[in-house]
Amino acid sequence: MDMESLFNLFSQRFQRIVIILSALLAAAFFLIVDIFLVQAIYREITFFKAESPSLGIPVWIYYAGVIACSPALFIGLYRGALQRNGANNKSIQETLSPDNNR
Repeated sequence: MDMESLFNLFSQRFQRIVIILSALLAAAFFLIVDIFLVQAIYREITFFKAESPSLGIPVWIYYAGVIACSPALFIGLYRGALQRNGANNKSIQETLSPDNNR
């Protein structure tokens, strides 16, 4: 039995809760990654001042690219959760309410 088959055995309400929870956990993980990258950029700028040997640019610019792309990742997580839920017109509160057992 694969994960998709196991997921489909759950009720619609529980599936929606799992989707929302997984999107929140993924967003939290990438938020933690962003926090560590901000700390790494601070250390690179203040202490190490390392430059890329091939391009001659500061190394912290590589890290900044990941942080700059993070909003697109968060938007993708949000849209994916909405699409997967089929909840384009539903709020999270409606999804989590106990009377919504479709």
